[in-house]
Parts: sequence; C-alpha cells; structure tokens
Amino acid sequence: MGSSTTLETLVSDDVIAVANAPDILGLRFRRFRGESDYPGMAATLNASGKADQIERADTAQDIADNYTHRLTHCDPSRDMIFAEIEGAMVGYSRGWWWDESATGRIFEMVGFLVPAWRRKGLGRAMLRWMENHLRDLAAEHPPERPTFFQVSVSQFQEGTAWMLEREGYRAIRYFYEMIRPALDDIPDVPLPEGLEVRPALPEHYRAIWASVDEASQDEWGYAPPTEEDYQAWLGNKTFLQPHLWQIAWDAATE
Repeated sequence: MGSSTTLETLVSDDVIAVANAPDILGLRFRRFRGESDYPGMAATLNASGKADQIERADTAQDIADNYTHRLTHCDPSRDMIFAEIEGAMVGYSRGWWWDESATGRIFEMVGFLVPAWRRKGLGRAMLRWMENHLRDLAAEHPPERPTFFQVSVSQFQEGTAWMLEREGYRAIRYFYEMIRPALDDIPDVPLPEGLEVRPALPEHYRAIWASVDEASQDEWGYAPPTEEDYQAWLGNKTFLQPHLWQIAWDAATE
C-alpha cells in the first residue's frame, strides 16, 4: 500500500496579479500592509533617492506621519502596489487624484525602485498596473471634466523619463532648484517704504498661509487649498523652521 503527502503553500490574500510582469524568480506584487511597511518604504525611498541624486533622509516615522495625516484622495490599502523579491521589498508605487482649476482632474502617481532591480521591467509593470487602477477610479467620477495622468521626474532619473516617454507621456513643465554658493556676500537691498520684516509667530501662520494662496492663484496648476491642506502644512517637517522665514508686512494694512 502506497503513501501520499499533501503539500500546502500559504498564499496571502493581499497578492496583486500583474499582467505581463517580468519573469523574475521570487517576484511578487502585493498591497499595502499598514505600519509594518513603513521601515521597508523608508529604506526603498532612501536607496532610490541616493541613486537619483535626490537629497532625502526619510524615516519610518516620517512616512507614518505623512500617511496618517497628509494623504488626500488616496487610500493606501487600495491605491498602492508593492514589488517584492523573495519577500523583500524592492519597490512600490502610490496613486491619488486632485482637481486643477484650469485643466481638469489629475490622476497622479509616484514610484520608487531600488537600484539593483532597475532596468528589469518592474517599473513598467507597476506603472501599467497603476494606470489601469486609476482608470477604474476615474470611471467612478463624473465624466464632465477632462482627466490626465501625471508623473514627476528629476533630471537624473533618465531611465524613468525614457520609460515614461515610451509609454506616451510628454513633458509639459519644468522646475529648477537654485543654489547659492555662499551666504557671506548677500547684498543689502532695502524694502520699499512702509514694509518691514518681522519674525513669524504662531498667531501669524493663518495670515501667511492666506497670503501664499492669494499669490498662487494665477499659477499653472493652482487648486484652491482646503483646511486639510492647511493642517498638513502645519504638520510638515519643513514647516518647523519659521526662524528661517522672511515675512514682509505692510504696516498700512494693519
């Protein structure tokens, strides 16, 4: 009489089936698992940023703060995809949407991939999955407004830019970061009469926020801010340096 053995493999219910994924041993795509993903996301972000010459030093706590308080029109459990090799996170992508006053509804996405697993088709697989996912979301919205995909890349992300162009994306605007070599020879340029620079105090924050919004209303890509945006601004780690701000006040309007 013979014997038989039953073998079972535990399959997680957060696995994502990705069409035309690259044939890589141990590759799996899955959904967001909550705070347990934050350390791996921080490591992926920093490795990706270093390869792309983007200055960043994100921690798991930074990501926790951002995902807990500052995501808009984004549900990570639905709007994210992670790539793993033999159970180790090597990349992820997140999508969301927002309304632009002059253009329409923008479905934006970001993606990060560690250098060792680039140029192997993982980025393209996640991009196409995210596009299909965002199309499904767009189908749930009123059809009156035009809709667009949007992705941002830096000058050093040549592989990403090439991939996006191959997928039909076109550059529509550029940003430049300017660096001053030293702070010792800044010219002393007096303010116009009636204006003065004062320290930024907590009681001024709301007025400063309103002035930035007013000055931005004719800019390309402007969208009216919400109270959630204001609270996110207050909680941003770059906000915690008001001693570096230069705020000019018009005494005549007070």
